[in-house]
Amino acid sequence: MKTAAIVCEYNPLHKGHVYHLERTRAVTGCDRVLCLMSGNFVQRGEPAILGKRARAEHAVRAGADLVLELPTAFACSFAEQFAYGAVATLNRIPSVEFLSFGIEEGSLEDLQTLADLLAAEPPELSSAIRSLLKQGLGYPRAQAEAVKLVAGSVGTLLDRANNILAIEYLKALKRTNSRIRPIAIPRVGDPYRAERPDSAITSATAIRTLLRDGKDVSAYVPSFCLDALARPVSAAANERFYTLLRNALLSAAPEEVAALSEVKEGFEHKLIAAAQTCGTYETFFDAVKCKRFTAASVRRICLNLLLGFTKSFRETVQKTPIYNVLAYADEALLKEIPDPILDYAQAADYRIRAMIDYQLRADRLYALLSGQPFAAGKSFYTAKIER
Repeated sequence: MKTAAIVCEYNPLHKGHVYHLERTRAVTGCDRVLCLMSGNFVQRGEPAILGKRARAEHAVRAGADLVLELPTAFACSFAEQFAYGAVATLNRIPSVEFLSFGIEEGSLEDLQTLADLLAAEPPELSSAIRSLLKQGLGYPRAQAEAVKLVAGSVGTLLDRANNILAIEYLKALKRTNSRIRPIAIPRVGDPYRAERPDSAITSATAIRTLLRDGKDVSAYVPSFCLDALARPVSAAANERFYTLLRNALLSAAPEEVAALSEVKEGFEHKLIAAAQTCGTYETFFDAVKCKRFTAASVRRICLNLLLGFTKSFRETVQKTPIYNVLAYADEALLKEIPDPILDYAQAADYRIRAMIDYQLRADRLYALLSGQPFAAGKSFYTAKIER
């Protein structure tokens, strides 16, 4: 039986995601859909608006046959590592034939051209990137502008968030010599980062804004999501996060902060200095974000500090996927998941033990930020969902 995979956050699941699930089945002719979903923290380094259990249930009720957790070590990384971790995880599931992802514009062929260019990084591209970095641009922006100089108009596809991740998936598929076939589904409805809804298919960003403003979101999400969304993670989580972060920064030596994944160019000093003077989450992030470090990368760095995600740890675990099934409706697909290690004590490989321990730390932190009780057994618990 053929399986199509979708890498997702569903933060929260909305009508655009349901459309993507439906189009994936129609375009691929697959028998099952597997969702590889971020857990309690998402790629921007923020806590998800609902816990991973609720979001996994919503995915199954929307049409997914099984939901695997994308380990936090991959889910909260920069785009290249995020995509590589996802593809490495999917490569070990025998029936996965397709990887379906959304794009804003362009064709799969154009995106593959850009992926090949970025993977090869010819001298003219490297030179252009270095020149733009010297002008003060952050690496993602410098890379995008350099590609435009080298590749021409097709390079403008890198201005779109979904396209950037699509290109990283294509690079990862080629890098791992994967058998999985990429499938690009054009996005419909409002833009990816729309802050307010203009149609029934709007962005997750717009829906989160409405929820935090106490507004009705029933026009934009499936009805079965509404009960859980009546109790989203509140904005108070940000201040709880900053209390922990500020204490950690003020207690850390600069070299400890410098060792964190994504920290470079002396940024540790800026982080520590801001913690000394900024009393709130918002003022801290306003003080530290800059051209060289996007807001998302700053948030990931801060999460890395609280979870102990260093450059050396990233190198240790980056090729070590673990398989945690969150929810399923198809028992046959469940049996295809390799080595689902649910018990720390049973993990013989120290890298797997490290990944499990990291996952538990992330789930404990999420429970603390969201004001929910933490139960270790719930981190690795599989639920069958009736549709």
